[in-house]
Amino acid sequence: PPRANKVYGYLRDLVEIEAFCNGLQRQAGNMIVTILRFAHIVGPKIGTPMTRFLRDDDALVLLGFDPMMQIIHENDVIHALVHAVHHDAPGAFNVAAQPAMPLWKLMGLAGKLPFPVLHPLAYLSVSLLGPRNAPIELDYLRYPCVGDLALMETELGFTPQYSADETLREFASQNRLR
Repeated sequence: PPRANKVYGYLRDLVEIEAFCNGLQRQAGNMIVTILRFAHIVGPKIGTPMTRFLRDDDALVLLGFDPMMQIIHENDVIHALVHAVHHDAPGAFNVAAQPAMPLWKLMGLAGKLPFPVLHPLAYLSVSLLGPRNAPIELDYLRYPCVGDLALMETELGFTPQYSADETLREFASQNRLR
C-alpha cells in the first residue's frame, strides 16, 4: 500500500483519498469498497499529465534515467470502472496494461523523441519556472512506478483489452493526425 509520508503533490492526494476510503470501509463493515489505482491513462481523446508530456514539443527526460512505467488505454479505464461496478471485489487494485516498459521505449512507441537534460538542471528549471510549466512531475521521469497486476487479474477478474504497445501506437497515429 502507498504511504503518504514519502510522497507529495498529486500522488499524496491519491494516498489520502485511499486512506479515507479504507476508513469508510472499516466504519461501515458491510459496505464493499473497491479502489482502482490506474496507471498513467493514455488515449487520443484524454488530457492527462502523461498525454500532455507525450504531446509536448520538448519531451524533457532526465539524462541517465529510464524508469519502468505502466500505462492504460482510456477505453480500458471505462471498462475497468464498469467491471468493478458489476463485480463485487473489495480491495485496492492496480490497473494497467501489459507490459511495463522503460520510459524511452514508451516515448519511441508514442512517436516522441526524448530531449535529455541533466537532472539537477531540470529540477532547478522547474523550481524557478514553477511546477505548472512541466507537463509531468519530474520524479515520474526519474523513479520507476510499477504496480503488481496479479490482483487485477485474479481477484477483480479484469484484463485490459489494449496492450501497452497498442495503446501507444494508437496514440501516436491519432497525434500525427492532429
